[in-house]
This record gives sequence, structure tokens and C-alpha cells, in this order.
Amino acid sequence: MSNAKFYSIGLVVFTAAMFLLLMRETEGSQEKSGLWPDSPFYAKIIEVTPGGVLMLQPAIPAVTNQGPISLILSFPDKITGSSLIIEGVDALNTVKPLKQIWRTSKSGGNARNELCCQLMPVQGIELRACFFDRNMVHYYNESLMRFSGTRDWEHLEWEIKAPQSASLGGVIPVFADKTGGASDLGVLSGNLLFKNFSIKDLENNKIIFQLPKTISLAGNSNSYASRYCRVARKADSFADKMQEERGLIRLNPGKKYLIACDIKAENILLQEKTADSDAINYAKTMVFNVDKDLQLPENLGWRLEDQNGVVIKEGQVLLTAGKSACAPKKLETSVWIAETALPAEIPAIRKLYLQKFRSWGLNTVLPYMPDIDFEAPISPEHLDIPVAREAKKLGLRTRTYFGFLYEPTAKKYCEDHPEFWATTIHGNKTPDYRVCLTHALDGGKYDVPPTTVKGGKENPWLGRTYEIVKKSVEFNKLDGIWWDFEIRAAPFFTNFVYKGTINPSNSNVVRQVCMCPRCLRAFQDYLKLDHVPTLPECRTSLYNQWVDFKCGQHIKVWTLMRQAARESNPAASFGIYTGPNDEQTRQCYGVDWGMSGPYLDIAMQRPSFQNGVYSVVSNLYKAFLAKNPGLDPTPKIINSLQVFHYSDVGRYVNNANRSTYQALPNLKNFILKHIAIGGSYGWSFCGIWGMDDQLIKPIREANALVAEYENYFIEGRRADNVTLKLGKAEIVTWQKGDKYITIIFNDAPTAENIMLVNDKQREAKLTVPQNDCLVYEW
Repeated sequence: MSNAKFYSIGLVVFTAAMFLLLMRETEGSQEKSGLWPDSPFYAKIIEVTPGGVLMLQPAIPAVTNQGPISLILSFPDKITGSSLIIEGVDALNTVKPLKQIWRTSKSGGNARNELCCQLMPVQGIELRACFFDRNMVHYYNESLMRFSGTRDWEHLEWEIKAPQSASLGGVIPVFADKTGGASDLGVLSGNLLFKNFSIKDLENNKIIFQLPKTISLAGNSNSYASRYCRVARKADSFADKMQEERGLIRLNPGKKYLIACDIKAENILLQEKTADSDAINYAKTMVFNVDKDLQLPENLGWRLEDQNGVVIKEGQVLLTAGKSACAPKKLETSVWIAETALPAEIPAIRKLYLQKFRSWGLNTVLPYMPDIDFEAPISPEHLDIPVAREAKKLGLRTRTYFGFLYEPTAKKYCEDHPEFWATTIHGNKTPDYRVCLTHALDGGKYDVPPTTVKGGKENPWLGRTYEIVKKSVEFNKLDGIWWDFEIRAAPFFTNFVYKGTINPSNSNVVRQVCMCPRCLRAFQDYLKLDHVPTLPECRTSLYNQWVDFKCGQHIKVWTLMRQAARESNPAASFGIYTGPNDEQTRQCYGVDWGMSGPYLDIAMQRPSFQNGVYSVVSNLYKAFLAKNPGLDPTPKIINSLQVFHYSDVGRYVNNANRSTYQALPNLKNFILKHIAIGGSYGWSFCGIWGMDDQLIKPIREANALVAEYENYFIEGRRADNVTLKLGKAEIVTWQKGDKYITIIFNDAPTAENIMLVNDKQREAKLTVPQNDCLVYEW
């Protein structure tokens, strides 16, 4: 008796619709790129749970030099606005509406709730609130308003809330590109004028910053604003003038402030053509309450209106009842929440996200383990990772990311002990307070004369890191730790182009690699040479051996960290995430995958949509076994998928990333292919920028299939006894004992009739829905 199981997916590729003025001009480019100018939503079906919470992040057209437009969302009366506000998780790639108004309406005799969002133009000069942590590292910004065209003087006010982790803040205008990011735009004409700029503390109603004079921000040629809003290249930038007056504005975490100013825009206009740019503007992720009595299915209506209320485009999205998620018990389905602003959100928002993860069928979260300043005590207050403990309460596994060799928390140790401060090939100290790894690992063994300083877990610096990891695993009940490892091994890069430069041998770019006399003596011992290698030798005849040496030092650090974690949890896993198995990863990231095999429990990479689906796992296995024949077990290899473009500025930053959103209709297939064809031990969702409920259905369905058939992928083997006799599809067959399953992937936008035949001449006729997969059990 044959049995076929399938789960259909209702995603559609989308791009924003242009205004009628631009429709003809963009039609050809949209057809050429294969993008759909359908809707602010890329999903046609969104799952909703009565009594739950709905999260949505709509997109709107990239409109140039037009007045404000409005996005109106029409909900059944059982869906209303929530008091929960997502402050920072998606702030890097979204903008606030100018106005947001709830109103009631009737459609077909039924009451509806409408949310009207007046949206800002996509291009122009943007005002952003930027926030920094205690180490002056920018970690998120919030778009307040974007100005284009001409507007007379008007008084504007915005309320902001400093995130919990913010220590400093600034309000900075930048030149915003057409995707919401900031970049070199070429020629931008016009001026933005400010006067009576102030920031008020709403708790005590006191002005904490005031700039009464008028300042003009000119859109001159080659105007520049880098990612992360570090606006510093233009002497006439408003940010520079603010800093001349006062510097960055100190804000209190969690407190609310009112920004007020008078603003005038004078002919702000990009002189380049932008109609074919595929640009999309995103609203902030909005949160809605869903009444427990909501009857599904229902429709979510949407329309775009110009400033005169004329409908430009409209449509509907189907809301269906959410289904229970099923997560694998063994294979990993995880989500990367390190390096996001989620820990800075209020507990209710953190809990909401964690509940969403669980509803996707994810079983593991990857939060961030904070380092602790060298002079500070290792106390529960500093060890606490609230999001990790909250995840454990919901039944999710936790493996925390740490990057202690990146962090500035060793500053005091380096300043108190400059002899242990890493020294570059140019003879200067590293600017970001890195400790010499030879000192950390070997203590005083290679000092001249040798000293009694101990190495490893007894080293005053590395031993402290060891204690932090051990106590953090114990305090937060962690299941493991991992490292996004990108620490240089080479004194300079060779054999490939790195960031557009070939062989930058005299460059300061490689500033992280310690080449002090202590390291050179350790290198001599490593190679059993009769002399201490010279710097010229390390750059030439001994170059590859030096890279091996540094990669080996990194492995020693990993080994200690894994040991630290297992002191508190003997079952704790250790993994790294880095680049592919190639020379660039060895030199730039200090990871030789072949050398690393025996020291890892988990290996992670992030292949793109365009390639790497089938090769990542096999390439790593080959690397492990080439240098460690008979290695058993080998590390579990997990593909970290960039469901959206991996960028701190925007989801779709430029045209080169079209493949990301073109692949969204096949997201379910894409996930399952990595496991069933590529051999990945599960998958990991890379980041949560722009995450909303449009993703739940395909990811939940993919994870349900992974859960149902994970024993085939773990205990079974690939088989080749089934062929595709008719139809177009991609198939893979797995065998476990005397049972077989064949997975048929249809990536086409139409259903496909196919016929399978096995080695016993049994046939199976099936129809695989569009952009979906089907599992056939023989």
C-alpha cells in the first residue's frame, strides 16, 4: 500500500508595485528579473492562531519624488492593535510610518478594523536615532523620517525609547538609498534645513539637548553615509556639527525621549534613474492581538493610496488557522539570535519571539554569551542570559555564541600588561586590545628569560575566559557553546582577492595577528627549527607553516572552551561557524577545517540560495577525513541558511540579492533539500531581521517533514533505486531497513504530474503542487 504525504506552500515571489507614473518604465525590468509586483506581502497564505499574536512587516513600493502614500490594512474585527511594540529587533532594516491611525469600517455588512500607515518616501535624506553600547559599538538605529522633494518649514516631533542595552545615542541625518540602507549614492541635490532641534527627557520633562541655530545639510556630489550610520566623511554633515556642539547624547536605557525640530526640505532629489532598482521600503514589524473567537479562514485586505486618497493598488491575503508545530528530536532546527537586538527588548517581546520560534518547529536558539570586563567580578548579574533561560522554560535547547577574542573587554589587561598586548607584523599594538595567544596558551614558556606566568586555564587572561564559559553554562543551563570564528591567521593575505585587493602585503588590514618575539619563538618550537624565524621568512618561505601554526593555536583555544563547558555540563557541545573549506578561510578566518575535525562537535556554514546546497557537507567531510583518516565520529555539519540577505542594513540591499527573495516560494523545498540531498544535520535560521508570520507556514511544514523522517536521515542511507520516468522534478530516495521514501521537489510555479518507478518496476503517479514537495513511502 503506497502512501504519499505532502504539505503545500502558499508563498509568492514579490517586489513592490511602483506608482502608476513608473509602472510602464519598470514593467520590462520586472519581467526580466522574474519579480512579482503583486503585494506588500510575499505570502498569499498566513497562518493565524486565535487567542494568539500576529506579527507582520509589510513592504511598500519604491516611489521617487512623489508625495506621501498610505498603506491601509483591513482586518476582521477580531484582530486589533497590540500594546506590544518591537523596539529594536528589526530596526536596522525598517522605517516608521509618518502617521499610524486605527479606524473602523464596514465591508459587505461586516465590521472591519483598518490600520492606516502613511509611509515616508524611499529616497532622500533620512533622520535616524542611533544607539551605542557601553563600548561605543553601534548596534541599532531607528529611522524617524525621510525627506525628499520640497517641503516648507514645519514643526515635527518623534517619541523614541532608548533600548535597554543603550548607553549613548545620537540623532543623525544620513543620505538614505532606495532600499532603506545608507550608501554612496552619487549626486544628490537639494538641502535639508534644521532649526530649534531639541531632545526632551519625557520622565522629568527636561530638555537634555538643544541646538537652536539653523543648520543646512546639503546634498552635495558624492555625499556619503556608511553602514551603521557612522557619518563622518562630510565636514558639513549635521552629525559632525552636533558633535561640535555637544558630542553624542547620553541616554538612559529604557527611558523615553521626545525629539522636536523645525525642518525644511529644498528640492531633495537623486539625479540618477532609479525606476528599475527593485527597491522596497519596509514598515516596522507590527504586532496585533487575535481574539480567541476569530473564525478562520478570513481575509486580510490591503491597499495603497496616494495623498489624495486615490487607490493605487489593492489586494487580499488569506488568513488560515495555524497548526501545531512538530520539531525534530535529534536533528537541529535552530535560530541565530546572537548579534541581534532581541536581548534588549522587554521580556514580553522576547517571550513572543521565542514562542514564535517554537511555533515554527525550531528546537534550538543561539543567543549571545556576554563577556565581562577584566576588572569586573564574575557574578550572576554578569552571567545572566535572560533569553537563554526563557528559551529553556519553553523547552528549547540553547547553544550560546561567544566572541571573546573580538571583544574590547581585555582593554585593562592589555594596558596593565603591554608586554602581553598582541603586536602586529608592523611592530605596533593591535588597536582593539587583543592578547597574545602564545602568552595565553603557553604562559611564560617563550618569554626571554622564561617567566613563571602560567598558560591555558591557569593563565590570568585565558583562565578568566575559561571560568566565564564554565560558570555561564552552569548558571544558564546551556546545552553548548559556539563561535563565529573569523580571526586572522596570516600576516597578510595571498593567493586570492580579498575585498577587492590582491596581496596587500604592506597593508594595515591584517592587524589582528600577533607576531611578537614570543610568538616567533613558539613558531620555532612548532617547526623544530635551529633559529628563530624572521618576519621576512614568515612572509615568504614559511608563510603556509605560519598559517598552520596560528590555526593550531586557535584549535587549542577551542579545546579549552569545550573543556570549560563540559565541566558544567558533560554533554555540552562545542561548534564553530566560519567560511568554506578553502585558503581564504585559512588565512582570513584562521580556520583549517581539516585540522579542526577532532576538536569539534558541530560545524556550521552558511551556503547561499544560488549554490552550495549539495557541496557543503561533502566538502567538509572530505576535509576532516583527509587529515584525520578514520575520524569517528565526525562533527555534525549544520547549514545556516540566509533566509533573508545577511546584512545589518537591509533585507534586500541591492539587485545582486534578488536570488534571496526569488527563492522564497521554494523556502520549504530549500530547507528540506539541505538535509535530504545535502546531508546537513538539520538547519539554522540565520538571524531574525524582518522575521514575521509570513514565514511560519513554509518553515513549520519543512520542520514537520524533517521531524517525521529524521530517522531516515540519521540512521538510513541514500538509495538510487527510484527514477523519475515522467515529469520535471528533483528527487532523492532514502532507505532505512527495508523501507524507502522518495522526496519529490517541484520548484516550478505550477503543479507537476510525475511518475516514479523503482527497481522492482513498481510505478507511482503523483501530482506535486507548485513550489512544494511530496514524500512518497514505498
